[in-house]
Amino acid sequence: RAWLEEGILDIAIPMNYKRENIAQQAGWYDQWTEWARTHQYGRGAMMGLGVYLNSIEGSLRQTRRALGAEGLLGVNFYAMANPDAAVAANPHSQPAGADTPVRGFAEFASGLVSGRSVDGSVSYEDMTAQPEAVFGEAAKTPRLNWKAAPKSGHLLGYARRADGMPLDSADVYVFDAMGQQVRSTRADGSGFFGVVDLAPGDYAVIVELRGEQRISQTATVTPGRVAEVQFGQ
Repeated sequence: RAWLEEGILDIAIPMNYKRENIAQQAGWYDQWTEWARTHQYGRGAMMGLGVYLNSIEGSLRQTRRALGAEGLLGVNFYAMANPDAAVAANPHSQPAGADTPVRGFAEFASGLVSGRSVDGSVSYEDMTAQPEAVFGEAAKTPRLNWKAAPKSGHLLGYARRADGMPLDSADVYVFDAMGQQVRSTRADGSGFFGVVDLAPGDYAVIVELRGEQRISQTATVTPGRVAEVQFGQ
């Protein structure tokens, strides 16, 4: 949540790995899908499906629900090397209750684009209820507005002494041109720090570590770009 709220991720892919054939886990899957949908902030999320835990029938059901969750960017399948699992008394088989084996990638792909097995003999979905396959048409690449039409920019720098030694874990304070503090963070072990989604304009930075203080030169932030602050030697 914090990574999306701060904006340091473009797209979050929660590993929402649940077994669709177990009713309780299917409910957990829906809860986490809804949570991800409502906690994207200024970025985006797509649902990570644990297809290796599910039959093809179960994965198709989860895929449809994720794609139907308004605002989510899509789905991500884990993993293509193990795209399905055997399920005894599968409640989602056609007809329900059959023991379904591991089928493999070609069958999983066929289920996504046609709803049926490669040879057409097995239905992975009730095509009377779902006449269109999940990916009967090519999926569109989602538009990321914060990249396509950015209104804010970003700032990075390195909190270091004059001899180049990093100020490991230094407190970092970002000030705008009016002298108002607008952001705070902390430098990592190399002295690196960064802040995202700043309004366009001029900024300066103060770093402090155990009473030691350094003040940056001004850097200008522009939309969609990353400005770097430099410290005088």
